[in-house]
Amino acid sequence: MEIPPIWMAVQTNDLSLLKECLSSENINARSPDEEYTPLMIAANYAYPDIVDYLITQGADVNAKSKSGMTALMLAMNPNSEHTQLCVTKLIEANAKLDIQSEGGNTALMEASHKGMIRQVMTLLMSGAKIDIQNKYGETALIVACMKDGEPGVVQTLISGGANTLLKDIDGFTALDIAKKNGCVTIYEMLSK
Repeated sequence: MEIPPIWMAVQTNDLSLLKECLSSENINARSPDEEYTPLMIAANYAYPDIVDYLITQGADVNAKSKSGMTALMLAMNPNSEHTQLCVTKLIEANAKLDIQSEGGNTALMEASHKGMIRQVMTLLMSGAKIDIQNKYGETALIVACMKDGEPGVVQTLISGGANTLLKDIDGFTALDIAKKNGCVTIYEMLSK
């Protein structure tokens, strides 16, 4: 199956091809599978030039995929040196910080779960609500305490005012989750 040129342009970080494609394609076109927009894909791949270009051309920064993901949520890519730049560009373009996916996750939860301290700090400083709960009752703090949690993220969330007493739908607090997953440093941090 041949990949349409607009998706090829975004996936390969080819700004020239993208500009050419947008002369005849909708900037908010949807991929056939997850219904991602070009901006969502560029944010996920952490291509700041493509993200910037799409924003300046009027891409919908708050469009949601089939599963309710936004470009800001998808930008939480811990494997790219350009993630922060993409996150900043999206926030400056008025990406809504607290949109929830179908499962109820927010961009802050995505960043917290992936141990992305810089993005967590950026989202909090930009006004993201810290104690939103997803459909499982999990908060950013609870997901940050899951297996292989990042202590710096947990400390940032606690310093930001996260409610350590909130419980998920199974009745577990962040402390319980840290203990259950053997996250000793995080458990000790939450026990104070």
